[in-house]
Amino acid sequence: MKGFLPTYRGCVICGERRVNPAAMRVRFYWDGDKIDTEVHPDKTYAGYRGIMHGGMITALLDEAMGWAAAVERRCYFITGELNIHFLHPVPLNRPLRVVARCQEHRERYSSAAGELRDEEGNVLARGEGKFYKLPHNRAIEIKNYLHFKEGDIDVLAAPGEGADNV
Repeated sequence: MKGFLPTYRGCVICGERRVNPAAMRVRFYWDGDKIDTEVHPDKTYAGYRGIMHGGMITALLDEAMGWAAAVERRCYFITGELNIHFLHPVPLNRPLRVVARCQEHRERYSSAAGELRDEEGNVLARGEGKFYKLPHNRAIEIKNYLHFKEGDIDVLAAPGEGADNV
């Protein structure tokens, strides 16, 4: 299974600017092994001139790691813990790559790790997180307000039933 993940139109990371003027409009992509997505932050996400705000870096990594857990575990999660390491200033107005993978699955939670890289592949920020599994009824509520484009992965669909996409 490979493909893009759905979005929430009001989200600051994956949303739409007509709904949330600060939305970064990121489309997270699952390549079959990891989340691997390119982002293009502009001055909207500045902490200092030309440098991305640490809170936005954290939000990007949080979202990517959460999706990595969701796709592998086929459920939705809520963030329980985050540990972010800011290694270098993150420039604005340049393409950046966000990569995230699951590390471990337990009954109640999954852990994941992610990186934010520049065009040359240098790691600018790194994160680890613990994501707690939501009850199925809460996951259905969330799925109902997500925006699915044709071909997007539905993490709640049963594997092998031809229902991986909405």
